[in-house]
Amino acid sequence: MRELTILTGMLEALFLCGLVYNMSTLKLIFVGEGVFSDVCDNLHVAKRDTRNQTSQPFQSCQAQEDKFSEISNQTIFAFSLVVFFLGPMLDKQGMFQVRILGSLAFLLCFVLLYFIPTFPFLLKVAWFALACGTIIPLITLLPMAKLLPKYSPILITLINGIYDASMAMVTVPVKLYESGFSYMSVISIYFGSAVFFLLRSIFLLPMKNLPVDVENYSLQKNTPASKMCFSKSEDLEEKFGLEDKEDVTKFSLKKAVKYLIQPIFLIYTLWYVILDMRIIGTSVTMNIFALEFFKGDGNLTEEVQNRANEGIKQFSSSNLISLFMAPVGGVFVSALEHTWSVRRNRSIAILIAACSVCFATFSFLELQKGNELAFTIMCILFPIGRTLFYGTASMYLLEIFPVDMYGSLFGTSNLVAAFGIFFNNKFLIRTKQFEISSKFYFVAALATGLLLTILTFIKTKDELNSRKNESASTSLTTITNENEPKRVESKKLMA
Repeated sequence: MRELTILTGMLEALFLCGLVYNMSTLKLIFVGEGVFSDVCDNLHVAKRDTRNQTSQPFQSCQAQEDKFSEISNQTIFAFSLVVFFLGPMLDKQGMFQVRILGSLAFLLCFVLLYFIPTFPFLLKVAWFALACGTIIPLITLLPMAKLLPKYSPILITLINGIYDASMAMVTVPVKLYESGFSYMSVISIYFGSAVFFLLRSIFLLPMKNLPVDVENYSLQKNTPASKMCFSKSEDLEEKFGLEDKEDVTKFSLKKAVKYLIQPIFLIYTLWYVILDMRIIGTSVTMNIFALEFFKGDGNLTEEVQNRANEGIKQFSSSNLISLFMAPVGGVFVSALEHTWSVRRNRSIAILIAACSVCFATFSFLELQKGNELAFTIMCILFPIGRTLFYGTASMYLLEIFPVDMYGSLFGTSNLVAAFGIFFNNKFLIRTKQFEISSKFYFVAALATGLLLTILTFIKTKDELNSRKNESASTSLTTITNENEPKRVESKKLMA
């Protein structure tokens, strides 16, 4: 049952987690249904012919594109705020209550999507509901990796890769729609995914969070379905002999503040915010950027719009690379540690530099307007850099700082990033100044990445010196304690 729980969780994350990031791809369906077509001045934007289900390219006007981008930007901001609060809620309330919240959010979103062609204003509400549920499949799946301790490091990196690759899965409903599936059929597939999410919460996941010791833990006896079979929890304990073995560390605000104001965390946050803005900003504004990139210095023609739409599909499909990149960061750190005895902190510092160079290169390629090869390389670099970045960022917090501070530090850095993402995307949507943005990210990614890499190496060296001094001090204390009885005995003999 443990393997089934983890496998179904991966499928769940693959289908549900990428939607909120990929409005630039899904808007092809909404445009086909005439959503926000009333904001266009021209009348060439036509709804899909539902009678013969013909597949044709649907053109959108700039005002439509801006509408979709604005909704996506606001939703990403709301998503980051939700992430900040869901972590503590999971720790305090348990997995089942968080999953129920996610189920309601997904079901509400997909029910509202049925009415979007008739009531376009509901799209914003639906996407906000989606933002509330998106992170829940991930944060409730990662702890489940503990159920298979031998493979947990591989599973954790694989799960993160699947979360990233879920963006590529958004091309599936678009292809189904273009091949002749009706809008209602496509939405029904996702509604079924939401029902699957709810059923999995009841039958395959524990009611509460996993205990510290999972060796003798019985998952099938702790699911909500099992609990519901008994009127009282005492009855279940009496029948199955269950005992609570949870060892929860109490949250300390004073301890959290101590690490939040450390210079190295502040530099980490700056680096994280810049690259997170780079990644999320690219996802949110890709529909606008693609038009600007392929238009170059020319006019916005129908040919440019068609090429931009193809570019968006190419960009989304390339996210499957994340699946293959998922374990690379962990394997790299592990290989250096076991082969050349390189400390993990230093290996992570090297990965920080690699992530920074990757996105600096991506930003440079953005400046090569109209270059097909540059765009193709960008499509490859983006999923590689994104998967490497988020994996490295998580490893950094877990290795450099205490494990019990991970939630607070992760939530804080994401909260700061949320404001940067929101205002940066708002600026790009309104001004279309992608060239200025690319130049900024080129410099900022290299500067913050280099600074954090150097500080991490220095911190590692200081820790080694500190441990050596502690070891020497401990040895001296041990020797002194061993000699003390001899001195006392010698004094007695002399007396």
